[in-house]
Amino acid sequence: MNPTDVQAAIAQVCDEIKQTLLEKNKAYGNSALDPLRIFSRADPVEQINVRIDDKLSRIARGSEFAGDDTELDLIGYLVLHRVARIMGLSDGKETLCVGPTSHTPSGRTYSRRRKHSSNMCGESCDGHPQELPWRR
Repeated sequence: MNPTDVQAAIAQVCDEIKQTLLEKNKAYGNSALDPLRIFSRADPVEQINVRIDDKLSRIARGSEFAGDDTELDLIGYLVLHRVARIMGLSDGKETLCVGPTSHTPSGRTYSRRRKHSSNMCGESCDGHPQELPWRR
């Protein structure tokens, strides 16, 4: 198996996940990360956890819906979970800070990770959520 073929396949799958998430975000608005909260007052991270639990429950019980791509849905929810944590949307719980390690002409590359107990931890951190592009 050629490593470049595997890398190309990884890139293709990641592009599919990205495109699916962007299309769903456009179609449904930002409902996963900014829910209406009509009945539930749970933070976005907890609500995504419930969606992940529901998907896993359907798989375990063999009751998946026809036409659903459960694997793609799970990956999408895990990406949204990570985005919500990076953006500090977990109501005072742990925030995942991602710091830049290099700059490129097309933008930043992130690889260093630190966990903080809140957005206002007072620690010096390159990638504190307030410093990431969507917080500027």
